[in-house]
Amino acid sequence: MPVVPLGELLTETPLYAPMEIKDEDKSLMINLRRDNIQVDCFCLRCERETVYKTMRIIGSGAGRPTPPKDWMFRNGYISPELFCARCGYAIVTEFSVRDRILTKWGQLPSVADLSGAELRTFRNVLSRNDYSELNRAVGLISHGVGIGSFVYLRRIFERLVSKYATEARERGMLSEEFDTLRMGEKIDSLKDFLPRAVYEYRDAYSILSRGIHELSENDCTAAYPIIFAAVRLMLEEEVHKREREKAEADLKKQFQAIKSGLSDVKRGS
Repeated sequence: MPVVPLGELLTETPLYAPMEIKDEDKSLMINLRRDNIQVDCFCLRCERETVYKTMRIIGSGAGRPTPPKDWMFRNGYISPELFCARCGYAIVTEFSVRDRILTKWGQLPSVADLSGAELRTFRNVLSRNDYSELNRAVGLISHGVGIGSFVYLRRIFERLVSKYATEARERGMLSEEFDTLRMGEKIDSLKDFLPRAVYEYRDAYSILSRGIHELSENDCTAAYPIIFAAVRLMLEEEVHKREREKAEADLKKQFQAIKSGLSDVKRGS
């Protein structure tokens, strides 16, 4: 698999997935080996999204021999440490470089720990079973099991679509042949009911299916961050929908209370 962007590499990439370093990865490898880095990530201590930075002291290089032009690609080990800008909580990662192959072989806290904490946001929009399976998907990918993680993500995707199909059926707006349709056709027929992200990233389902039936572990592992980001966006829209509905219900209740109070004042005057 190719080398992924730096933020993803440091906080989301699973262990033991070999990445081929190409000449165009020169700037990334310089950043990884030498420069100060800044990425956004969930902090387990702050319990919120925050900025992480390295605290490397970089000298001018005076008095040292000029390194070879390809020094950033040399074999060896790289151990960046990132610190939360708010509380100083650290994320430590370990990489090895061998013959232009970059491999992450250690991370603390783990990918599963970081993602699992972030996933707590979705507990109120997922069933207990779906929430458990979402965590299993994250746990599997953190150990390089791409195909298994795809199984769980596809199940969550299917149930999300099924939930909105139930709503459409209850409103008498679901076609009789819905249950015989393929997933892509089901999503098209539910366009007016589904969160925007579900419809926009509907091809995620076919990619998940291909991963289960056709793709290799490495292919699934390489595709996982993008597919998971699409599923996460779908769930975030569901969270926002719930929050908006609650806010509207609360506002309506408060507004009615004000109207009632003003009517009582008027009658008493």
